[in-house]
Order: sequence, then C-alpha cells, then structure tokens
Amino acid sequence: EKLGLGDGAQLESIAMAAILHDIGKRFIPVSILTKPAKLDPQERAIIESHPQRGYEELCVRDDMNHDQLMIVYQHHERFDGTGYPVGFQGEEIHPWARMIAVVDVFDAMTGMRPYRRPAAARDAMDHICRKAGTHFDPEMVACWNSMMTTS
Repeated sequence: EKLGLGDGAQLESIAMAAILHDIGKRFIPVSILTKPAKLDPQERAIIESHPQRGYEELCVRDDMNHDQLMIVYQHHERFDGTGYPVGFQGEEIHPWARMIAVVDVFDAMTGMRPYRRPAAARDAMDHICRKAGTHFDPEMVACWNSMMTTS
C-alpha cells in the first residue's frame, strides 16, 4: 500500500506470487538446500536454477499472470545487474520482483539456516540499506525500512 499498490486484487496477486516465489527450490536436492558449508560452483549453479525452474513450472498455469511470474523469475536479480538468472538491472527488473527481493533477503537473514544463526532484524535492515542501489532498488529499500521502523 505504501508503494501505491492499494487495489485489493493486485495486493492478493502479489501475495500469491510472494508465497510461490521459491517454488523452483522443489527441484533442488535437500542435501544442497541444507548444506552447512559453502556451496561449490556446481551446487551454486543448481541453486541459481530455481527461479527459472519455478517460472517454467508456473508459466503453463492459467491462474498466474505475467506480473506474478516475474516475481518468481526475477526475485534474485540485482539492481546493479549482478543477479541471476539473467543479469537484468534497474528498471529491467519488474517492480514487484524488486520489492520481493528486499523482503526475501530480510526473511533469509532473520530466519534460521543450517549454516548460520538468524541475524537480528536491525542487522538485516542495516545490510539491506547498505546494498540499496547495488543489490536493491533504493525506493523499495526506503519503503521497507520505513515500514520496519515505524512504531
């Protein structure tokens, strides 16, 4: 809503795609997803295939629209073009994917992982703010930061 996406149907569409954004991880071996050590290049390539795999699985459905599919496909693209699967940058990345990228990293950092303890919310926010303009759309970071720091 803070981004001007106040239409209920649109918000529902975003929420559904946000829930499904990592569906491509179903194709990743559990041994890679839960590996407590650094991934080797082959394992990294397998992990980086999950946006494409999720997109391919969902694009044949008639209940997913283009905007939703872009969340699934582009949520690991970075604002500076160094992300994956394609290396899109800035405005080439769908705005919904730019939004979910911020939320996804916050969730990943503050959640328990096999290879590290969860970060404090403030530490995750500091990391995200430092990456505004490189990894993340600065407007999305400012909006998320505002939402997270408003009491």
